[in-house]
Amino acid sequence: MADEGLGLEATYILQNMLKLRVPEDVSLLGMESAQVSQYLSPPMTTLAQPLAELAEKSLELLLQQMDNAQEPQYVVLESRLIERESVARISSD
Repeated sequence: MADEGLGLEATYILQNMLKLRVPEDVSLLGMESAQVSQYLSPPMTTLAQPLAELAEKSLELLLQQMDNAQEPQYVVLESRLIERESVARISSD
């Protein structure tokens, strides 16, 4: 798993230097959902993180902490899997 920039570099190294095939020999999963990942060869499966919501919630909690000195809160934000072609399917056979 890597951010999209590292995923691009990993794809290049795996395919061109190590002569491995994605996803036949190795699967790649990116993070962040940068638009470039859909144009890689093969298009990279991505775990999209809600970055705008993360920034907004972080600021909201920081301001609350500054105003009220509340206890730290645990917040879970939903990620979304964007399935493309860089992860091999595993058969149950």
